[in-house]
Amino acid sequence: MAKIMETANAKLNLGLFFNRPKELADGRSLHEVISPVATLEMCNKFTFMGPESDKIKIELRTDNPSILKLKDLLEGPEGKCWKTVEYLEKITGKKLHIKLIMDSILPVPGGVGGASADMAAILRGLNAFYNLGFSLDELAKIGFSLGSDVPFCVYNYPFALMGGEGDIIYELKVPNLFRYEVLIAIPEIQVPLAKTKTAFEYLDKYYFNIPKSIAKDLNIFERSLREGIPEFEYLNNCFLHCKLPWADEVLEVMRILWETNKFEYVGMAGAGPTVFALYESGNIVSDLPPIIRTQSDEIVIDYHFTNVLGHGSNEKYFETIKKIGD
Repeated sequence: MAKIMETANAKLNLGLFFNRPKELADGRSLHEVISPVATLEMCNKFTFMGPESDKIKIELRTDNPSILKLKDLLEGPEGKCWKTVEYLEKITGKKLHIKLIMDSILPVPGGVGGASADMAAILRGLNAFYNLGFSLDELAKIGFSLGSDVPFCVYNYPFALMGGEGDIIYELKVPNLFRYEVLIAIPEIQVPLAKTKTAFEYLDKYYFNIPKSIAKDLNIFERSLREGIPEFEYLNNCFLHCKLPWADEVLEVMRILWETNKFEYVGMAGAGPTVFALYESGNIVSDLPPIIRTQSDEIVIDYHFTNVLGHGSNEKYFETIKKIGD
């Protein structure tokens, strides 16, 4: 039986800024983003197999209790994985019956693009499994209809600058091996399943709180990254200024992590609640608290050590698919 493997790599917004939202005629708000983004080696894994019947079947495998709580959603027809298959069926006019085995570690919702990475992996995998012939550029355009982060996850560039509504992706060529490793800290903080919608509601309400220098600072960081000497002091995340309901707990996790080791930078991933820390390769990270106690709660933290894709110091990484034309 034919079998294809795909990875759904975590997306990491190193910094994040949205321009003042524009009101559209249909009542929606248009949020244009500026964000230097990295693809991480940390990933979900998909196995694409011939269907056992004329149906879509998705089987979730995970040891993570938080992900298991979403088992019905991730496996079922209301989930984004299932809807991605159905959307590609609509685009192609073909029945793409498939059995998907999904080995999942990325939090949903968590701030590292888990759902977007899953959708991008499914688009690439179905394209290869059924020989649909789409280029990555075409898959990125299809993916943008599914979510604003999907185009970046389709390309899997190690570093890129994201603009527009997420549909403008510039690959950033880093001249030297990125000598920093990444700690991902996933705190068990309650966030709504519609976290992104909630985050943008707060962004619109508290936009005046956001330092307008963030956009300029992120451009300075982007230049420094391309020059091979990243200046982390210019990184910032606009969502940390918008009074998100979960922001205080995230800030407490960030503060305590900053105090434990000589990290170059500690930030919030996307709209959170996941936190990331960057540290120089070869440094030993220790004394990571498994539980952080606040005045009102105890926060359990799940830690993962990873690298930017293609920049690991001891392992080889391979792109799942190279961009056509490169």
